[in-house]
Amino acid sequence: MDYHKCKVAIVGNMNNNHFALLRYLLDQGIDATLLLYNNETDHFLPERDTWHIEKWEPRIKKMDIDMYGKSIFTKSRSSIASQFGSYDIYIGHGFTPGYFAFIKKTLDIFIPFGIYVEGLQFSKGSVVKKLFKQILVRLQKKGLNNCNYAIAFEKETQEVLSNYSCNIKRYPIPMVYVENSCREDDESLNNIIQKFKAYDLVLFSHVSLIWKKNQSWWLDGGKGNDKLIKGFAKYIKKSKRKSLLALVEYGSDILETKDLVKELGIEDHVLWLPIMPRKMIVKLLRHVTFGGGEFWGYLWGGTGWEFMSEGVPFFQYVDMDVDTFEKERGLPFPKIINTQDPTDICNHLLDYEKNPEPYIKMGKELKVWFEKYAGVGLAAKYKDLIVQICKEKSNQGV
Repeated sequence: MDYHKCKVAIVGNMNNNHFALLRYLLDQGIDATLLLYNNETDHFLPERDTWHIEKWEPRIKKMDIDMYGKSIFTKSRSSIASQFGSYDIYIGHGFTPGYFAFIKKTLDIFIPFGIYVEGLQFSKGSVVKKLFKQILVRLQKKGLNNCNYAIAFEKETQEVLSNYSCNIKRYPIPMVYVENSCREDDESLNNIIQKFKAYDLVLFSHVSLIWKKNQSWWLDGGKGNDKLIKGFAKYIKKSKRKSLLALVEYGSDILETKDLVKELGIEDHVLWLPIMPRKMIVKLLRHVTFGGGEFWGYLWGGTGWEFMSEGVPFFQYVDMDVDTFEKERGLPFPKIINTQDPTDICNHLLDYEKNPEPYIKMGKELKVWFEKYAGVGLAAKYKDLIVQICKEKSNQGV
């Protein structure tokens, strides 16, 4: 089967990851279509990630089933199967493996949401709720065992998926598609940019604020946003520069974060921003000095990839030495500012005042690293995998 004639469906769109993959694959000459579930998060719909949605709309279709698998209790097997259409290769995340087990099809590539594999956790609650969840978990496991390939960048994901029969590919998830052109007439965005320009240094963090009340089963210790804020507060007390910390009102600990800002006496140096789509965030990133990532010890997520894609040096704590990272991930460790110590964060900001060039160089190197290992270079790997699957199916007479 010629890969040019191979029709690819990408199912689901958590965090707009698959919309990014769609655009990369189309650029690579793959005939791809994005299939959206009927309850995709509004904040992460494709139009939130591009200024040119009209260009991509012909490649986007909406299904009438939900992303969590509840539709198996309300719709027939044939009805659900019809939602997925007729494509040669299917790539999916979330409960897609479970759906494919239900309709007795094989998922070609499974891409998990993030570190852990979704759909395998049992829920608490009533007996009926537990029973429904058991059915979904059983289907998800069956679907994973029948999946051809699975993507696992993090060691934890690799360990979970190694319990199933799918072939594991150690690739990052292509989370950010860089669009060079954007609208210049968005008044609210331009107002923020003008505020940024009034400062000598802008530290920007759009990571969800989760550090005080940790209620998530997977997020051990929260995202450590308080460490960044405390580091910035130390810096403010030692610097004479006009500096700004920009935070987004996003996450479970917004009020606690505002209390911390007040307690540290830096209210006049903090700008609170509303939740914004990625297409706006990446434009803002072209006007900041540093980015603030996550400080809970794991690898960066979408925010880190966004900093890299725009060449922004950023603070992020990864509890792993360089050699271990390169051995487990198969990639060189990017030149992030790897720390969770507020004093260290403060010292880096002070050092930037005296000698900005190393940090400017760091940003440029991050952008090159991103293009090679998480942008166009990564897209080429996904294309190669699709071509390989096309050949395998052709050899099998599928």
